[in-house]
Amino acid sequence: MEEIYEPLDKSLQNVGALMNAAEAHGILSSFICVSQSNDKWLQHILGNATVDGLASECQQQLILIKNYTSEQLNSCDLFTKKPKKSAN
Repeated sequence: MEEIYEPLDKSLQNVGALMNAAEAHGILSSFICVSQSNDKWLQHILGNATVDGLASECQQQLILIKNYTSEQLNSCDLFTKKPKKSAN
């Protein structure tokens, strides 16, 4: 995940986003958890950043993070994996 965060953080800084990568991930996670399927989370993160090449690249990076995070949160293992029983 680190290989995604550093470039995203730089992209967010370059476009003048309202937050850094960690904050963006927090906003994104909360939107996913409350089933917000629209793209309003991008507005919260990018603010009024102009839609140029840099903003477009940043948006693509954010969508990759969204897809990865969504897969992790919807993973069966996350909610159904039972703790291992001890040998005792």
